[in-house]
Amino acid sequence: MRGAQAKGVGASGLRVAPDAYQSLETRLPLGQVLPGQQVLDLEMKGFTHILRMAAYNTAVALAREVRLSTGYRAAKNETHNLVRQVLTQPGDIDPSVPGHLTITLDPMPTMRETKAWPNFAGA
Repeated sequence: MRGAQAKGVGASGLRVAPDAYQSLETRLPLGQVLPGQQVLDLEMKGFTHILRMAAYNTAVALAREVRLSTGYRAAKNETHNLVRQVLTQPGDIDPSVPGHLTITLDPMPTMRETKAWPNFAGA
């Protein structure tokens, strides 16, 4: 014996299986599928959405300033890449002066980018 019959399911069970499968709901609440599973709160989803919107708006504003305020030759084509790289670049934040943050970035991977960013930051 092999297949389903070896496991104790007869041929009649195999004929009924497609009907049983079709009767299953396609969507179930997470609480029914995994009882006790923590469901992400709507407030947390909204907060995450707000943070993503703020990050996007910041990147767009920085890209606009790089295009308008620097002599970066490739600004028209590579501005968003430069801003994305700057926002993920390691560096230091110095809050020692009250009401003022000093941000120092490590050198960028290429000399061209390293030279382009201080032009903007000093503008």
